[in-house]
Amino acid sequence: MKVQHKKNPARTRLKDKYTKYLLQRIFCRKLRSTFFSPMNRFFIVISLLFIASCSKSDRNDGCNFLANNAIVDASINLNLPQYSQLQFTGNTVYIQNEGIAGVYLSNVGNSSFRAFDAADPAHAATSCSMLNNTNGIGKCGCSDENQYSLLTGQAVNSDVTCLLKEYRVESGANNTLYISN
Repeated sequence: MKVQHKKNPARTRLKDKYTKYLLQRIFCRKLRSTFFSPMNRFFIVISLLFIASCSKSDRNDGCNFLANNAIVDASINLNLPQYSQLQFTGNTVYIQNEGIAGVYLSNVGNSSFRAFDAADPAHAATSCSMLNNTNGIGKCGCSDENQYSLLTGQAVNSDVTCLLKEYRVESGANNTLYISN
């Protein structure tokens, strides 16, 4: 009659300890041979170069004067007489007490609207940095007189690289527009 002994816990721990390292070596060897093949190395290098080429911010052109914390939450009823100009393409209306210096809302055609902040992004918020609308062109009152298209938000002057801060415009029921950030 053969007597079976209980497993020695110290021996089992010792065996598991060394088996774990043995399995890691085999796993690493297989990983090295399959994962790091020449073709995979090429893709890894290309991926790392692509990730390294990405910058933290797409806009690093010195246009840091527009605060990101300006709250815009306006509802515009296009049936009201003060917004009747927005029924026609190319017209712009100024909305006070929204954003940094107010908001310009423009009809850009095909029932599409765009809203831009009325503050010049190339200047700190002062009394002269507010844009004045002249036939769809926003012009600041500062000495450099920067000009921006109120339909696209792009600078009309060739020497200005900043864009106007745009807000989201959504159409609602009963001919209503909602402007928010």
